[in-house]
Amino acid sequence: MIFCKHIRWKSFVSLSALLIAGQNTFVLADKNPGEIDFTRDIRPLLSDNCFACHGPDLQQIKADLRLDTREGAISDLGGYSAVVPGKPSDSELVVRILSDDEEDLMPPPDSGKKLNSHQKALLQQWISEGAEYDMHWAYKPVKRDVPPKVKNESFVINDIDRFVLQKIEKAGFSPSDNADRVTLARRLYYDLLGMPPLPEEIDSFVNDKSVGAYEKFVEQLLNDPRYGERMAAHWLDLVRYADTIGYHSDAIREVSAYRDYVIDSFNINKPYDKFTIEQLAGDLLKDRGVTQQIASGYNRLLQTTEEGGAQAKEYRAIYAADRVRNVSGVWLGSTIGCAQCHDHKYDPFSSRDFYSMAAFFADIKETAVGRQNPNFKIPTKNQSEEMISLREKIHDVDFIEFDALHGFARTFRTINGLDLNGKFTYALNLGGDSSVQIGNVKFRSSIKGVEGFSSKLNSGTGNAGNHSETELKKILSTHVWSNDPASIVLKVKPGSLYKLQLIIREPKGDGYHRNFSVNIDGRAVVDNLLVNVRPSAYKEESLVYSVEVDAVSDTMKVVLIPGNANGKTEIAPIVNALTLEEVFSKSELIKPKYFLAFDEEQSKWESDIPGYEMLLEEMIEIFRLHGDAAAASGVVLTGCIGVGKSRFASCVAHRSENGNFNNFHPHQPLLVTSEPV
Repeated sequence: MIFCKHIRWKSFVSLSALLIAGQNTFVLADKNPGEIDFTRDIRPLLSDNCFACHGPDLQQIKADLRLDTREGAISDLGGYSAVVPGKPSDSELVVRILSDDEEDLMPPPDSGKKLNSHQKALLQQWISEGAEYDMHWAYKPVKRDVPPKVKNESFVINDIDRFVLQKIEKAGFSPSDNADRVTLARRLYYDLLGMPPLPEEIDSFVNDKSVGAYEKFVEQLLNDPRYGERMAAHWLDLVRYADTIGYHSDAIREVSAYRDYVIDSFNINKPYDKFTIEQLAGDLLKDRGVTQQIASGYNRLLQTTEEGGAQAKEYRAIYAADRVRNVSGVWLGSTIGCAQCHDHKYDPFSSRDFYSMAAFFADIKETAVGRQNPNFKIPTKNQSEEMISLREKIHDVDFIEFDALHGFARTFRTINGLDLNGKFTYALNLGGDSSVQIGNVKFRSSIKGVEGFSSKLNSGTGNAGNHSETELKKILSTHVWSNDPASIVLKVKPGSLYKLQLIIREPKGDGYHRNFSVNIDGRAVVDNLLVNVRPSAYKEESLVYSVEVDAVSDTMKVVLIPGNANGKTEIAPIVNALTLEEVFSKSELIKPKYFLAFDEEQSKWESDIPGYEMLLEEMIEIFRLHGDAAAASGVVLTGCIGVGKSRFASCVAHRSENGNFNNFHPHQPLLVTSEPV
C-alpha cells in the first residue's frame, strides 16, 4: 500500500482510499476542456437514467427510441431526433432534460431519477462534440499503453509506478518517503501471507544488506505454503466454496480436496488458462487425471437442498441459474444473471445467451433434491502409498506367466505389470511420434531419433485395447514391425549386465495370434513368443517380456525373427516399447506356484516316458537337419513340453516324422521354451 501526503496540509491518506473516495476529482483532473469520454462520462448517465425504457431490452422500449446505440439515438422519430450530433439545441434529448414541464421532463419524475446540472452539462457537451459512442472498455481488445511521463523520475522503479504517480501528481499530491524495513516486512507478510511476521523473520530481512534483499524476501514469501492459503481465500469466496450445502438442513458436504487444489494451484503458480479449464471442464479432458477431476468439483459448489417438499424441476432451474451467475461474475466480470428473466438492460446479453450458457452445465450428474452423494472418491496420501505397496506385492494368478529360460514374460493390464522403477539407459516409444511420460519414466519417440538407437523396422498403429491408463494406451497404440528378420541396435557398455524389457500388444483382434522369436547378439533367448496369449482377454491384456543380457560389445543387437503358427496368424513381429536398464547382479526368476508345480510334474513325465532321452536326441538331430533359420542359431525347440503326459510321446513322434518343429501353435499354459545347444 502506498501512502501519499498532501502538499499543503501534510496530511497522510491511503492511495487506495483516495482512488475510491476521490474518484470524481481524478476524473475531472484527467479531463481537459472539450474532452468527453463516452464510456466514463456519458454511458453511466444513460445507463442509470434512460436505459430502463430506451435500452437494449426490446420488450421494454418506449417511443421506439433506443439510446444504447448511436443508430437509435440519431434515428428519425418523425421530423426530429433524440440526438443531433453537433447541435444540442436541436436534440430532443436536451430539450427534455432541460424542460420545466413535468410531462415532458426526462427522466420522468415518477421514476425517482433526476439529473443534476453538471450531468446535464456533460450531455450537452457530448452532443456538441459529435455525440460519438464507444464500446465499453471491457469489450475492447487489450492493447499496450505507452507509460505516461512523470515529473518525479526518482519514484519510478517500473512502468506501473508511472501510471500511479501520474494520478498522484495530477491530484496535487506527492509520494511519501520510503517505508522502513520493519514496516515493509509487515506489509508484505499481511499482503502475501495474511498474518504478521515473527520477530526473527523480520530480523533476517532487516539485517540482509545484500543487493536484491527485497526481491529475495518477496520470493521467500511467495514460496511459503501460506501464500497459497492467503490467495485461495479470495478465490474460494468468489466460487462460493462451503463445506455445507447451504439450504434447509445445511448438511455437511466434503469438498476439501477442491480447496487443497486451489491452494496448490497458487503455490505452484499454475497458468490461469489451465486453472480455468480444469475447473470448468476438467472431467471432460481427454488426458484428465485425479487433479483435473478434483478441480471440476467447482461445478458442484453451489447451494443444494434436501428439503422433502422441494420440487426437483424448480431446483434444477435454480442450480442452472446459479452456475451461470457465478461463471459470468467470476470469469467474465459481468452480471449476466440479469438476463435470466429478460434481455440485459445495460450490457449486450440476451436471455438466449443466459440459457445457452446454462446448457453447458446440463450434463452434470447430481441429485436435484436430496443428499448429494460423492461421485468421485480419492484416497488419502497414506492410503495411496499403501495401495502402491500392495500393488507391488500382488501376483495376480489370473495373469499368464511363462519362463523362456533366458527371460520371463507375463501378460499385464495396468502399468503395475511393468518394471518402471529403474534408471533406464533407454526408454523408447517405438513407432510413436511423441514422447510419453509414464510415472517417472519418459518413453522417447523412436521416430524423432534417439542417440545410440537405430532400427529399420516399419512404424505402424493398432488397437490399444481397454487399458485404463491414458499414457499406457498411447504407448500401445503405435509399434514397429517387419515381415523379415529385423534388428534393433542399442549402444551399451561392454561387459555390463543389462535388463531388456519388450512391451508388446497384438493390434489386430482376438482372432489373431502373433508369434516371433528374439535373438540378442547371436544368442536365441526366446522362440515362438506368443503375443495374444488369451484371445478371450484380448481387449484387457498385453504382454511384457524381460531378459537379462551381458553386453559383449559396445552395441546390443536385438533381432526379431518372424514366426509361423497354425490358425489365423500374422507372422510379422511387432514391439510397442522397450526399456534397457543396466543392472549389477542377476535376479532370480520368480515363478508362480503353479509353474513350480508344473516343473515337478515335468520331471515325473520324463522319468515315466519310455525312451524319453532317445526321443529327445532324435528330435534334436532332426531339428538340426530340417529346422528353419532359427535352427541355425542353435535353438532347440522343446515344443512338446507342456502338452500333457499322455500326449508327449505322440507329439514327439509326430514332429520327428514331419521334421517340422516350427509349426507348433502353443495354446497350452506354458509357451515354447528354448535353450542353446
